[in-house]
Amino acid sequence: EVGGDQTFFFKVQDDGRIAILNVAHNRYVGGMGDSLTGYDQTVGEANLYVVQLAIHPQLNLRNVNRDRYCHLVDEQEVRCDEEIAWGYDAMFILEFHGSKYAIRTANNK
Repeated sequence: EVGGDQTFFFKVQDDGRIAILNVAHNRYVGGMGDSLTGYDQTVGEANLYVVQLAIHPQLNLRNVNRDRYCHLVDEQEVRCDEEIAWGYDAMFILEFHGSKYAIRTANNK
């Protein structure tokens, strides 16, 4: 049965890496290779991880304030003015570059 000791929080750092915090004990998961511990009170290099997705997921972007979807216009500009995300111009791809993610449009820009 899952309890409070199995609750973790991902703290995103300024450089895009994450530190994994055990909420119940306020300790960070850390270590190298196969040797992981959960005893560190502060974040160091051994406590920082880069999350990389195995695929490049396709997604739609939605402006929640305007209640509209984004799409590519004239192969140069992204606008958020569609009521329905439809067509290749409304598809974006999430890509991993170095230690950060980027969003690519349908025309590979």
